Amino acid sequence: LLTKVSKTTTTVATSPTTTTTLAIADTSGISLGMNVIEYGNADLQPQDYTYVESIISNTSVTLNRAVTNIANGDVIYFLATTLNLWKMVFKTLNF
Repeated sequence: LLTKVSKTTTTVATSPTTTTTLAIADTSGISLGMNVIEYGNADLQPQDYTYVESIISNTSVTLNRAVTNIANGDVIYFLATTLNLWKMVFKTLNF
């Protein structure tokens, strides 16, 4: 149900207020819409709902918002789930 991919950044570029582009040499396993987190980075936590907006294969990943405190060599985690809202609601209500 959960896909977790970890990748190391090589460079980071932040547009002033709109997006962040991470240079990642190997983008395999990363998909549009994946949630993006980095352990220890207060600006990139699950509750911030930062997600993959675009991918240039084996070059870079663009995030939906400007994120600070990401450095070259940081390990970034990309998360996705196959569990959709309807499945969660029905499971919670025991249908």
